[in-house]
Amino acid sequence: MIGVILQFLLMFSLILFLHEFGHFIAAKAFGVEVEEFGFGIPPRMVKLFNWKGTDFTLNWLPFGAFVKPKGEFDDADSAETGGFKSVSPWKQLVIYFAGPLMNLLTMIVVLMIIAQLVGIPIAGTVMIDRIIPGSPAEEAGFLPGDYLLAVNGETITSVSFAASTFFALAGQENNILYERDGRLNEVSVVTLKDPGPGRGALGVELTNPLRRVPFWEGIRIGFQDAFALILQYLNGLGQLFTGKLSANEGLVGPIGIFSLYQDVAESDQAIIERQEERKEMERAGEVLSKNSRADSTLPWYNRLMFFAVISMAVGISNLLPVPALDGGRILLLVPELILRKRVPAKVEVWLNVVGMALVLGLSVYLIFKDVFQLAMG
Repeated sequence: MIGVILQFLLMFSLILFLHEFGHFIAAKAFGVEVEEFGFGIPPRMVKLFNWKGTDFTLNWLPFGAFVKPKGEFDDADSAETGGFKSVSPWKQLVIYFAGPLMNLLTMIVVLMIIAQLVGIPIAGTVMIDRIIPGSPAEEAGFLPGDYLLAVNGETITSVSFAASTFFALAGQENNILYERDGRLNEVSVVTLKDPGPGRGALGVELTNPLRRVPFWEGIRIGFQDAFALILQYLNGLGQLFTGKLSANEGLVGPIGIFSLYQDVAESDQAIIERQEERKEMERAGEVLSKNSRADSTLPWYNRLMFFAVISMAVGISNLLPVPALDGGRILLLVPELILRKRVPAKVEVWLNVVGMALVLGLSVYLIFKDVFQLAMG
């Protein structure tokens, strides 16, 4: 448990660091001085170090992180050289947008890495991963790595379809068309009528084979998967704001996110155990396929996907038009961008204070909700 907690804290800290680092490098690129790079929300606990004029600090309230550009809330007429208001509104907008953009780019890079290291499953192709000793499949001469194409003239389109078909035809003679080394073969097999628990009528374990992807295709897949995840997340936000999804169902706090992280960590542990089990089978003389998801899935696969999704959620959520969030600050720039008239500094400060109070209030509510749900089981 301690290891999982440390992993979670490290992951979340890295996501927040990358977000604020996006703001930091954009500000530096436009010549804006950054006074503080803080983890957590003030009051300050301790100053960690100073780097090129920026204090890196650890703060008492463990919600998020922040970058404090010099003179962010100064009046436009009194803007200091090197201050936030000394640069054009368009540059200010880029600085605000750079944090969420860094989170979205992080998600894309992680998805690219997963595509490169794991490959992609060929959804419409069903492959024999393992043959149960003494099964009808073994007697019929099937081998791990054979592709099942059709049964009794009906095309096999998925693993679930194959499993349900053999279950429905248990105890009967079936003509199975399969492919091995590029050659088509057909065999007649009488499947088990009562295979027993944990066994199928044919006596095989099935999977979708993996296809390794070249570098450039991995980049395309990363962008494609990222776009799909973003659309799914935006759809969820839309359902939340329109009332189709309740706040209790659609919102989770830090404890709820950690609970989800525990689940994905357990899934990764199951991958490791499955890979060890396969090694034991091979040491015992069993032949297994060499292109199985069980062999090729990264031991950190689910945690990497979780990291990508949370990074995306942090990025998009920060673009919501709520004062104190990046989206709210971008919204306050609109009058200056369009009408050349800036929102008064005092109004901007108070709106951000109110926005921060709302964000903290929501965070506290979600923590209590998560604790209550855990207590109730």
